[in-house]
Parts: sequence; C-alpha cells; structure tokens
Amino acid sequence: MLNSRLSIPGFCKPRKFLLTRFAATFLLAISSLPTGAYDDQDVGVLRATNNCPNCDLAVLNSVPFLALERLPLLVRRFLEKVLPMKLPGANLEGADLSYAQLDRAALGQANLEGTYLYKATLRGANLSNTNLQHAYLGQTHMNNVSLRSSNISGAYLNEAILRGGNLKQAVLSGSSLYRTNLIGAQLQRAQLESTNLVLSNLSFADLSYANLSSAILWQADLVAAKLVSSNLRDTSLRGANLTRANLMKADLRNSDLTGAHLNGANLVNSNFTDAILRGVDFSSFQMIFPVKTKLSGADFTRADLRNTNITRVQLSNSILCHTKTPWGIDSAGC
Repeated sequence: MLNSRLSIPGFCKPRKFLLTRFAATFLLAISSLPTGAYDDQDVGVLRATNNCPNCDLAVLNSVPFLALERLPLLVRRFLEKVLPMKLPGANLEGADLSYAQLDRAALGQANLEGTYLYKATLRGANLSNTNLQHAYLGQTHMNNVSLRSSNISGAYLNEAILRGGNLKQAVLSGSSLYRTNLIGAQLQRAQLESTNLVLSNLSFADLSYANLSSAILWQADLVAAKLVSSNLRDTSLRGANLTRANLMKADLRNSDLTGAHLNGANLVNSNFTDAILRGVDFSSFQMIFPVKTKLSGADFTRADLRNTNITRVQLSNSILCHTKTPWGIDSAGC
C-alpha cells in the first residue's frame, strides 16, 4: 500500500520545505537588491579627499519591495555583513559630508570631530563610541541611530531627528539640540550638562540617571519621559511639559520650573529644595506630593496648588506669594 503522504501532490518533508523557503527568500532578497549597496565612486572620493558632499553611501537604500526588517534573521545578518558601508575607526575629521546618504553605515569608533553632516541621513547607522565633538549635525535624519558612548560634546544638532536613537552614556555636554526630535530616545546615564534643549521633544525618552545640570529646557516636551534619579540641578525648565513624567528621586535643587506643567508627574523622593515653581499649574490634575518630596525653600509665587495635597510635605522657608492653595490664596511670603 502506498504511503498516503507521498500521494499528496506538492507534499515535501517539513525540513526540506523550510530549506526551500529559505533559499527562495534569499534569492528573492538578492534579486531585489540594487546593483550596488552604495556608490563605489563616492567611496573612492571620500577616501581620497576626505570630503564627499551629496555622496550616496547608504546601505540598501533602494530595495524596491522587500523591507530589510522583514527578511529572515540569517539572511538579514548576511546582507548587513556583506553590504554595509564600513568605515569603523576611520579618520574623517573635518570632512564635508553634507547631504550624504549614510543609512545603516558602520562608523563605530570613527573620528568625525568637526565633520559637517548638514541634512545627511544616518538612519539606523552605527556610530557607537564615535568622536563627534564640535560636529555639525543640523537637520540630520538619524532615526534609530546608535550613538552609544559617543562623544558629541559641543556639537550642533539643531532640528535633527534622533527618534528612537540609542544615546546611552553619550557625552553631549555643551551641545545645541534646539528643536531636536528625541522622541523615545534612550539617554540613560548620558551627559547633558549645559546643553541647549530649548523646544526639543523628549516625550517618552528615557533619561534615567542622566546628568542635565545647568541644561536649558525651555518649553521642552517631556511628556511621559523617564527621569528617575536624574540630575536636574540648576536646570531651567521654564514652560516645560512634564505631564506624567517620572521624576522619582530626581535632583531638582535650584532648578527653574516657572510655568512648567507637572500634572500627574511622579515626584516620589524628588528634591525641589530652592527650586522656582512660579506659576506652576497643578489644578487640572489631582496631585499628591509624596511624604519624602523635598520642597524646602521652593518658590511657589503665583503657583496653583488648589488640587494638590501638600499637607504632609515640609514647606519650611518656602515662598508662598499670591499662591492658590487648598486653604485659599496665601500671600504670607510676599
């Protein structure tokens, strides 16, 4: 009697079927690739002159209908190993790479100090442990870039897009990130002291244990940002939106939160000693300051605390001037 499985048209054993599917997907991936992952002539120009504005050095930047992320893991790893523009450890100090296409490029540990990357695209690129001191990265597109442990101090990143980027332990001291998009970025233990973050979007970003001392975050968007144990001492957060932000154990001593929004923020064990909280509005959310929140010496001039439970909080030496409190307008400190 014939085996019933063999009589089924098109039947093949599971292992053979998987191998056939893998081979078919691999061939489809290869056939879908452009003739070159990047322009060899552009690479030659870059190596010869250290400058290459408008270069196309992107990896798989024009795969017609096959998204790299949808490929099987083994195929994806093979393509990323064989095709990327690899310049790890390269010395590109002062190079002009404005408008360059560097998507998925491997530039880890490279020297890009003072490099001009205006409006370049570096989506998914690996720039970990890279020297980018004083680099010009204005309006660059760097979604999901890896800048982990990189030195970006004194750099210009105004209006750059770093959404979802990995900047863990990166050094950004003294850099300018005006109107920069850092939504969902990973900035744990990053050094951001004296950094310009005016009007930047840091919503849902993770800044746990980050150093933001003396940084300027005027009207920055920090909605649902994670700032656990972060150093915000002497930081200016005037008009910043910290709605639902996690400020647990954050150090906000001497910080300026004039007109900031703290509705629903987690302030457990945070330190607001000598902070300026003028005009801060807590009225639209039932706010409860935890017992260990430190508000000694804080300036609550014209703040709205009507829906805030501060009965168990130490307010010694705090300034209440035209302050709306649960017991009425308090002007004792004017």
